[in-house]
Amino acid sequence: MIHSYLIHCIQNQISISEYEEGIFTALKKNGETVQWFDADHFWDWFVDKIEYDEEKLSFAIITDLETFEIPEHIQLSETNTFLNEDKIAQKLNELAHGYTILTQPEIEDLETIPYIIQDQKNTMEKENRTLDTSSVANFFRKQTQRYNDE
Repeated sequence: MIHSYLIHCIQNQISISEYEEGIFTALKKNGETVQWFDADHFWDWFVDKIEYDEEKLSFAIITDLETFEIPEHIQLSETNTFLNEDKIAQKLNELAHGYTILTQPEIEDLETIPYIIQDQKNTMEKENRTLDTSSVANFFRKQTQRYNDE
């Protein structure tokens, strides 16, 4: 059996959920679903948490990092079929916000993903226009959006 995971790693905070039979289950550390990302500590924790025993895994990763490496001792499945399911596309749509989407093992044909990201980006732009313009958070949100657009 292949175990599939969705990783969300933005601004050095990471969360991971296991996908099984159409359900996402968050993996928690000390009762928290989000933790600070330190590659060495995270992967040690992950291996312990899932009681990894050399089974094959697949990942979908949403990140603001240029690269996101899976340690070599974690075996990857030959396929990443769980991305074909509607629930995965919906979750990616909720989380992507214009960030990079990576898959392990790599999938070359992710034609729908850029559209998901673009739709989400358009939604965010509309939301930004409706927010209170005097808000400090809104100021930084707009600055970040401008930076991402460049």
